[in-house]
Amino acid sequence: MKKIILLLLLICPAVAQTVKTTGAWMPVEMKWEHAPPEVNARLETAQARVLYFGDGGNIALIECVVNREQGRYTTISRGDGQVVFTGEWDGHLPGEVKYRLVSRTVALEGEKLPGPWQQGKLKAADKGQLMFDGKLYRQVNALSQSSLELLRGTPDAGWK
Repeated sequence: MKKIILLLLLICPAVAQTVKTTGAWMPVEMKWEHAPPEVNARLETAQARVLYFGDGGNIALIECVVNREQGRYTTISRGDGQVVFTGEWDGHLPGEVKYRLVSRTVALEGEKLPGPWQQGKLKAADKGQLMFDGKLYRQVNALSQSSLELLRGTPDAGWK
């Protein structure tokens, strides 16, 4: 019996750190703004950095505007600018993420793309959330399709 309890104590922390990351994640805390009623009374928008995890250790960071109508949809706004970083991570939590800027809707004069490599820290947090560079993220499956579509349409992003 003691061996079983000891085994459970050893396994529980490992299970707690297991988070299925594939798909889109957005910050837990976001400042949502309502669209004017004459445009769409139910539409809310917010600036965000969306994390998108692909298969095989691929990761993208998409700085964008997120649109949502509660209970209907959540999507990346295609009518607003985006900044896209792509990179990789080893698939472990906690782990290191390596990424670089590959696309910007509005180019900065003299900026060379892809940009230099940057690094960040990724770890599991409470309630199935992730912590990336000090900010909490939650998985939002509704954002996965628009994230992947944007990445596939971004030159030099390397997503197919």
